[in-house]
Amino acid sequence: LHGFRPQGGFLRILVSRCKRLEALNLSHCTNVGNDGVQEITRGLTLLRRLNLDGIQWITDEALEALLEGRAVQNGTLCCIWLDGFELSATGFSNFLSRLLDIHISKIASHLGLPSVSSRRLPDNPKFLELLRADGLEILSISFAEYIDDSCLPHIACLASLVELALRKGRLFTSQALCDTFSPARQSQLRYLRHLDLTDCPAVNDAVVKAICEGCGSLLVALFLNWCWSVTDVGLVRILETCHRLQHLSLVGNHVIIGESFRNLPTSQPYLRILNLAQCNQVLDSVLSSVAVQMQDLYIFDYFGERVGGSLDDVCQFDLARSMNKVPICEH
Repeated sequence: LHGFRPQGGFLRILVSRCKRLEALNLSHCTNVGNDGVQEITRGLTLLRRLNLDGIQWITDEALEALLEGRAVQNGTLCCIWLDGFELSATGFSNFLSRLLDIHISKIASHLGLPSVSSRRLPDNPKFLELLRADGLEILSISFAEYIDDSCLPHIACLASLVELALRKGRLFTSQALCDTFSPARQSQLRYLRHLDLTDCPAVNDAVVKAICEGCGSLLVALFLNWCWSVTDVGLVRILETCHRLQHLSLVGNHVIIGESFRNLPTSQPYLRILNLAQCNQVLDSVLSSVAVQMQDLYIFDYFGERVGGSLDDVCQFDLARSMNKVPICEH
């Protein structure tokens, strides 16, 4: 229902007639608010995937409704997309903490363990296995502007996450981000496949190092757009560690020169998209050389045009639009 503007009692009718619905995309349905989320959580007990991105007036009240819904209480809801513009750090931190507590309590009860807190997970192999096997798989926040470091320790405990997006997280600190991904700090995010930290100013080479050490070996998509503190040092670490990458996006980085891109044919055999739009320091000669050797690779230059492509070839915006049309039920 992307972009649809439901009128009157549409959601109530939808919920009453589609009780076994497992995926619902309400992205940019601007008529939906907290009341609509309450309707959904009360009626759709089997819901697994819920997209509320692009709805700016979804607030902490909606998160409370999600927590009270059976889809969360039963552990069914595993993928959630939020706009985030009206979410507070306190509300989001509370949501994550209670979400974890629900999940952890079920596991502890199943294993006959005493009360367990997300602040101190037990070093129990079976517990950690169950924590990984069942839980939130996708968490995406498009505008994390008011979300701060207090939320990150909870995110670091989401062992089942395979996709994480925290765009525009301008209140995060570098140290807190390092702790979120670092194995040395007991981060559980080692199974991430997709990571988007677009427009998070605190992302620097140290954060990149923690990401690479924590989940770099499994990452297939990494978006560090407008992360101006990432230098060639961080880029080299990405290319030397993340050998499964299919999509690397560094849009707007005015620091990297990119000499290390010369090694792409050997270091990144699976890479299919390299987006360097608005990267004004990257050497065109290096990109042209790589484009000749990797003809299946879409390299987008400063202007967002494909390096080595013809005049009518796809541009970065066309490709992004086509990728964003993937239905919510496919992943």
